[in-house]
Amino acid sequence: MPGWLYSFLTWGGAGPATILISATIALLVAYVARLTQRRVARQQQTIQMLMNSLWDEDFIKDWRLFNRIIGDQNQVMKDMEKWSIGRDKRRRGEWQALTAAERTEIEEADTKVAVVRQCLNHYELVSIGIREGIYDEKIYRRWYNQSVIRDWVATRVVIDLFRKDISKESGFASANRLFAEFDEMARLWSAGEVKRPKLRSVPLGNGRKLTFRFSR
Repeated sequence: MPGWLYSFLTWGGAGPATILISATIALLVAYVARLTQRRVARQQQTIQMLMNSLWDEDFIKDWRLFNRIIGDQNQVMKDMEKWSIGRDKRRRGEWQALTAAERTEIEEADTKVAVVRQCLNHYELVSIGIREGIYDEKIYRRWYNQSVIRDWVATRVVIDLFRKDISKESGFASANRLFAEFDEMARLWSAGEVKRPKLRSVPLGNGRKLTFRFSR
């Protein structure tokens, strides 16, 4: 407890109302300090994540390939079509009926599609981390803003195809959640906004609480 608050509470003229107000102030001060600590930790976590990605050879290799793949939209659609055919053939047990050349083409497309999905998974996990307050949105956005928007625009059709494939197995409700966090974040960023934060609550006692949106 801060010294000034302790002195105030132990002052002889402090009545019940004064003590209640002071306790509430102390609670708010402690809560603000806690939020500040979390913000600093979140910023450090984000910087560390960005630094790790700069020196991760596999990460760099995947993203370079990802950029080459999505840079040719016509080829991306061809690869996605072959990937989808391969998925359908495997589901129906018709994979072995394909020629060796057809299987090779599909497997090559599968490799490219796997890279695209891996990078989209990265964006999705970061978006979830931002939503949950694990990563700092302002710092990440300073570094990746243009890349996020560019890659979102380039992969919107690909994401739709991934969702359609999943809907064949689990239904549309499940499919629509695929890359939903990344989709929302990129939409907001492209409009010049920020990702919607979660609701935060401050307990006030007696089952009451003060609820508000805390901007990270």
